[in-house]
Amino acid sequence: NLTLDAVAQAANVSKGGLLYHFPSKEALVQGILQYLLDSFGARLQAELARSTEPPAAPGRWLRAYIRASFAEPGSAAGDDVVSAALAVAVASDPALLQALRSAFGQFRDQALHDGLDPVQADLIRLATDGLWFSEVLQLAPLPPAARSGVIDYLLQWTYAGASATVPPVQTGERGSSQP
Repeated sequence: NLTLDAVAQAANVSKGGLLYHFPSKEALVQGILQYLLDSFGARLQAELARSTEPPAAPGRWLRAYIRASFAEPGSAAGDDVVSAALAVAVASDPALLQALRSAFGQFRDQALHDGLDPVQADLIRLATDGLWFSEVLQLAPLPPAARSGVIDYLLQWTYAGASATVPPVQTGERGSSQP
């Protein structure tokens, strides 16, 4: 149902006006995607700015990432309909995934350099992303109390992780299932 006519009508603009800014459906989806990434980036920077912790405090970036991911109470992205439509559109055109791949690659790099064990940092980031996607796509979203509990647990794990020990991995690379 993501058509230029429907978007123009919902935005209360003419189709010509919409086409002036977004000459194709793909350009519109890219614009929406960029808007969502920019909005998240602004929330993440705001969370980091609010932090009273030293910049090098272990887990500081991940705590901001978690809080920014769920800054809108009860909503992962502020507008789940737009986010779900975007997810469907991106899934239908793999080329649009490049911006997401780039952003999530940067998020992973930040998490891995946040002073926690890299496996733990990956797990915290992936759990955060999984909860977010669960809400956006309505894939068995958690009830409010369970959601709050998961978010609190993830935040606590970023503090506990600074001194946690991880068992050795037999391969030279963490995350590999090869012996």
